Parts: sequence; structure tokens; C-alpha cells
Amino acid sequence: NGWPLSLSDLSGNQYYESSTLTEYGVFVSFKNNTSGDYDVYSQYILFTGSLWSGSSGTAIASGVNDELSSSVAYNPAQDKVIVCYEVSDGSETDIHCNEINLPTTVSGTIIISEYPNNQNNPFVYWSGQSFMITWEDSRNSTVSNPEQDIYFQEFNNGNISLTSGGEAITTFTQKQERPIISKYSDTTNQYVILWEDYRSTGKEYCANLYGQSFTYQSCAALGDMNNDGSFDVLDIVTLAGCVLAENCPDLPNGCAGNMNGDASFDVLDIVTLASCVLAENCGN
Repeated sequence: NGWPLSLSDLSGNQYYESSTLTEYGVFVSFKNNTSGDYDVYSQYILFTGSLWSGSSGTAIASGVNDELSSSVAYNPAQDKVIVCYEVSDGSETDIHCNEINLPTTVSGTIIISEYPNNQNNPFVYWSGQSFMITWEDSRNSTVSNPEQDIYFQEFNNGNISLTSGGEAITTFTQKQERPIISKYSDTTNQYVILWEDYRSTGKEYCANLYGQSFTYQSCAALGDMNNDGSFDVLDIVTLAGCVLAENCPDLPNGCAGNMNGDASFDVLDIVTLASCVLAENCGN
């Protein structure tokens, strides 16, 4: 009883953008222009038919310019939703996200990409271990060679996993757009990023479908550079060596060197590892 439901009674216009199923209901994101520009709002519909976010919904992102094109995904282990969206500074758009501790606690802004030119149309996916985010990106575009590529980032336990600003999935000539993510192997934690690609046609309305695989690699034992189950001077030496060589991500267990969770490898990671080895508390 009570269906259909009104998700927002705000005075402006509201348009549905994304939704995800949770343990207790459906979390919906929508754009709302009550303020004069578009803002991202959410509504949490419980299976009982009641609205946890009140009659208006919860503001996720608002500012003097538009926030829109939101995408949502749900982490059932921590009962969290992440909402990623375009945010405009008046001249270009970037990709930001916010985590929501359900039912309605909104975290601070997570910057996914603020490179020059536009970043658009984010898509976020919960892999079971992390949030995977992909989007359209024009950072490589010039006036003489306009370009729209696909980029990717992973967000895990409050930190980005890859290079700040994301990793390129494709930077081929012609535009690539509308990326999505899906899982294609349960046994090897493999995922595929799919997008529409105009490289073969050069025609505005004729695209092909391209894809790129991504394998999730966990790094549970931070600091255990040698993956031998212990934390000692050999791990410090290995980390110092790859920091100097700038090749930590290329090592078999190199991700264990990102001690500070900032997606970079530097002297701060070495100091953190050395300190916990001396204190014998690296595992904690």
C-alpha cells in the first residue's frame, strides 16, 4: 500500500539518475534544481514503503554550479553507499564522490579527478572488495585534436588505490564514452570495463563496443614487501629500493609499500615501515 511514492517534495524539478539495492531497501540518487542549478540528492526507500530521508531527500552535493550525472553502488559489509558525480567549476567539470553511512550520514568530498578539461559521466561498481569508478575524460584534448578517453580509479577503505587522478583505460584517437563495469570471473576476481568507441568509424553516430579487463589484487599485509609473513629490515630495504627506482607498483607485492594509503610510494612510507618494524606492530 502507499505506492507509488513521492521521493521529493522540493519546489524545483527532480530527475532520477541512479539506484542500488541495499539490505533494507533501495537507495536512489537524483538531480534537483530547486537552488537554480542542479544538485545531487538521495532518497532511501525502505522495503516497508517508508522514506528514511524525509519528504525532500538528503543533499549529497550542492554548490554555485551544477552537480549531476550521479552513479551509486552499495558496500553491504559496511552498509555504505558511494555516490559519484560530475561537478562544475563554471568552465569545466570534474569527478567527485561522497560516501554515505546508511541511512543518511554523508561523508566529506572524495576527489577522483580534477584534471584540466572535462571529466564526465562516472560509473561506480562495488566489486566485493572495493569501489571501482570509471568515467569519460578529456584531459588529453587540445583545440586541434579534441579527444575523450576512458579513465579508471579504485577506492578501498577510504583511500584511492591507483595514481591520483586515475589510470587511463584507453587514449585512442576519436572519442570513447559511456563506460560501465561488470564482473566476468568469480574465481579470479576479474572485471571488465566496457565503453562505446569511435576509433574504427570516425562517424558521429556509429560506434563499436570495446573493453578492458581489470584484476583485483588485495594487499592485506601492508609492509610485508617480501610476502613472507614477517616484517623486518629486508622489507625496509626492498621498499627503499623500489622508492628510489620508482618501480614499487611493478613488484609482485609492491602494493604493500603504500603504508600511508595515498597511492604513492615515497620516504614517508619508508619511515612508517621502519617505525612499525622497530615497534614490532606492523600487523596492527
